[in-house]
Amino acid sequence: NLNEMTAFLIRIDRETGKRGAEKDWALDAYCEIEANRNRSINNLRDDLRSLLMEMEYNIIPVQAESDPMVKMELKEAGLSLDADHASAVVQANNISSSDYINRQSKNYLSPEEVVECQKYRIQRDYGMPVTEELVQKDDGGHLISKLIALEAILAPSEGEIVDPSTGKKYPAPPKIVAQRDIKERDNLPLCMDWHNYSGKWLARHILGIPKILARLLAGEEICHTDPDVVQMTKIANASRAHLKAILGFTIPPNCKPMWLLGILINQLGLKLISRRKGKRGQQVRYYSLTVEELAFAIDVLQYREQQRRDRLQQELERKEKSRIHQAKMQTLYGIDPPNASVATPPIKGDIYPLDDPLTTENNQAENRGTESQESSPKTLEKLKPCFELLEGVIKGGKKIIKEMMAQLIVAQGGQLGIMVLQHQLHSWLLSSGKLITLNF
Repeated sequence: NLNEMTAFLIRIDRETGKRGAEKDWALDAYCEIEANRNRSINNLRDDLRSLLMEMEYNIIPVQAESDPMVKMELKEAGLSLDADHASAVVQANNISSSDYINRQSKNYLSPEEVVECQKYRIQRDYGMPVTEELVQKDDGGHLISKLIALEAILAPSEGEIVDPSTGKKYPAPPKIVAQRDIKERDNLPLCMDWHNYSGKWLARHILGIPKILARLLAGEEICHTDPDVVQMTKIANASRAHLKAILGFTIPPNCKPMWLLGILINQLGLKLISRRKGKRGQQVRYYSLTVEELAFAIDVLQYREQQRRDRLQQELERKEKSRIHQAKMQTLYGIDPPNASVATPPIKGDIYPLDDPLTTENNQAENRGTESQESSPKTLEKLKPCFELLEGVIKGGKKIIKEMMAQLIVAQGGQLGIMVLQHQLHSWLLSSGKLITLNF
């Protein structure tokens, strides 16, 4: 299925790979969760109907024959609601990234919080001022998903992958595409409804979309008799069921080439425009990319590329600061940097690890015990000033207590008073746990 194909494309072993391996128990859990969700949605229909009636809304049953007047009124109402929503998003307050992340884990958000989150997401995704036109163009996040697919199809392939079972060669997805799939499988290991970006990328690549798109980006015009378009249509008709499951649209039996190309280009956030060429009676319709959508997509992709560069630069600066800090610690205090290796703890008593001891460095486990014993005198040497300071404080406190006791004894008189005070002080120190023995 699509999950297995994506796991193969991002180089996860079907036999031994932990990520991407479809487990029966995980699939059963996923199906049960989805069934409960669908069941609850069906049960909510009656509640929603009664709630709307209590709010004095009129529920109109939909019949086979549509009323043009009602259809026009509903269309105008929908446009008015979209305009009000876009205006609310533009006028919403600005929030920080931490506020946005915290709100994603909440079960319910107020209408004000919803539009604030949407405004933040649009600013983050497009890097542009939020306007009503941009909100409507975003279409609830659908446009940025299409532009991400465009970014993936424009990225170069990472070589070839050979299927060991069939021996067929497949183009390897770009690094940015494979990383998205790996990240999803790392963060959502029990989820089966992954996006499978690599599988969608492969489907478009097999259809020949990268080649056709490169020609369109170069300014060429394409007609329905173009060899690449005809080959794309032939492959699509032969794999109609697979494309329905992967790309999410149904291909009719008598599929027209330019209709199919328009659907695939629209999935990438672009649009085609046509014009007729030729003599009267022999005119042929040629298609090219619209300038407005293409310019907008280029701006967004350049912004995303700059964001990746900035993140990479920040990561390099963080590593450099960490290296400088470790060098300072080594110079000032002789503290070695932490060991980045991963090793199985040694066997202690009757406790045994599940697997054989594993280490990622050449040093053996026996050397770790010797190194810890050799480093112990160094640690004591570094703590020696603290011990000396603590000893001086204790001696000074002991001297002050002696002087206080001498003054009290002189005031009260008698050797018996000295013994009584010593005994009381000694008993109090022992009972309070502040001192075990005190010799005067």
